[in-house]
Amino acid sequence: MARTILIYGESGTFKSSNLGEIAEYLLSRFGGITRLLTADSGVAPMQEQIDRGVIQYWDITTAKNPMGLFRKALRGYWPDKLVNGKADENSFRPTTAEEWRGISGVFVEGITRVADVMMQDLREKGRDTGEPLQAKFQDSGVNFAQASRGTYGFVQTYSQDWIGELKTLPVPWVVVTAHEGKGEDLVSKKTVFGPAIVGKAGTDKVCGWFENSIHTESYKIQVKGEVKPREGVRGCFVRHSDAEVGNVYWPAKLGLPPKAMAGVIKKFPNGYVAFRMNSEGVYTSGMHTLMEVIDTEMGVALGGLGEALEVEIESEVDVEVARASAEPVNEPAEEVKDIKSMLAASVPTVADVKASRPAVKKAVQGVRIPVGAKK
Repeated sequence: MARTILIYGESGTFKSSNLGEIAEYLLSRFGGITRLLTADSGVAPMQEQIDRGVIQYWDITTAKNPMGLFRKALRGYWPDKLVNGKADENSFRPTTAEEWRGISGVFVEGITRVADVMMQDLREKGRDTGEPLQAKFQDSGVNFAQASRGTYGFVQTYSQDWIGELKTLPVPWVVVTAHEGKGEDLVSKKTVFGPAIVGKAGTDKVCGWFENSIHTESYKIQVKGEVKPREGVRGCFVRHSDAEVGNVYWPAKLGLPPKAMAGVIKKFPNGYVAFRMNSEGVYTSGMHTLMEVIDTEMGVALGGLGEALEVEIESEVDVEVARASAEPVNEPAEEVKDIKSMLAASVPTVADVKASRPAVKKAVQGVRIPVGAKK
């Protein structure tokens, strides 16, 4: 059974590029590729992984019948004929058990745009869902209509249904992205923050549909010795207040047992993972870092793909040490040194841990692509 995680936030908080790094991590740890179903604007942040076959992707927006095919894809169907994200809609077939053994993750990008695609499909095909569509007309053979309350309700239910099925996929991780939005509590009528879906009624409920939910946001980093703060991006895994509206909170959570959660908090004591990239464009800290720690703290392999590896901690220690010069002044360097000592004492180093990232990127050229799958 898959572990599910939602990553949501404003545009420009590196959600898509983090998916590429997560795919690299899943390949290095579990040995399989990742499938991506996308309705977002493009795949450029993951193009390297796509070119090397680490990610196979289907662009939902190219489908003539997206509603049914999307649900089938999340139930294990995949097209035999797939070129540059466009699928032959007659070539979808069930994934075999042998093929699943070569797949370590399924990504969906993202909830917000998938809902938009389904809304458009209903309007263009003139499908009434409980209430008639409004302002129907035709121009040059193309149907136009305004969505009704029934349309909104149908798509919200559709979204909840497909998200609820994700955990049944036989892979270690299912990762879903979404934009952030503002909704309204149905009872109190107060403003609520959360992942954006069509309408306002479900904004505060979406995070509850996932085992884990991460809110990505921009923040200021006051570096010692510098006058102006730098801009940074982080992924928060605990509920936190909005920077501008202090009495409204962004939902976030990790669905872990207490001991595993305590281990994660020890490594990320501020309740977030900072997104950091080196001069070569490689993430030294990101969502893959957090997921690696989660897998290690859980202590078991997910999805029946073999025993979990203990994680080499040196790179993570380096990240935490670097925080001493890149965090607000009120966080002393001594605290970070204590974290380094704690990490060294709590996680053993394994001599035969899988290859470092550069080695993995080179070795992936030889990864086996499941039968029938296309780049």
